[in-house]
Order: sequence, then C-alpha cells, then structure tokens
Amino acid sequence: MNRQEAREALIELGHAIGVAVMILRPHKELIEQFKKERRDMDAFGCFVDPTLWLNQERRATEAVMAPLYDAALKLIETHDQQMDAAKTALAKVKP
Repeated sequence: MNRQEAREALIELGHAIGVAVMILRPHKELIEQFKKERRDMDAFGCFVDPTLWLNQERRATEAVMAPLYDAALKLIETHDQQMDAAKTALAKVKP
C-alpha cells in the first residue's frame, strides 16, 4: 500500500464509522432503556422481563449482547465528542 492508498483507506474508514454511528443513533434510547431495566431490578419493563433470570438461554443471550450495546453507546459518544472537538478546532482556524 502506498501513501495515497493509505490516505484513501483512512478516509473510507472514517466514512464507515460515520455510517455506523448514523445506523446506531436511532437505537440509542432503546439501548439506554434496556440498560436501565437490566441495572435496576425494580425497573423491569418491556425489555427485560423478570423471567429473564429464570431462563439460562436468555441470560446467556443477554450476556453476549449487553457488551455490544455498551460498545454501540460508547461509539456514538466518542464520535460526538470528536466531532465537537473537530468543529472547535476548525472554528479557530477559519477566518
């Protein structure tokens, strides 16, 4: 890979990350509600049913998905922070 190909690959990667955030963002509230119900045993609602803890398969599925939900929220948060930082930096150099 030469310098130009590497530059193009990084640009493409940036676009892919942006698209991922666009796809995940509409689900942010859903993930947050799921996490709230999971965290607070008294806040069970439509996402986390008390029977979840009685069914081994459901517990195993939740254990696999919960870290992915956390990662999705972290990606959105990090993306937004970096976009804000970039806007601030650009505002300082624009006339």
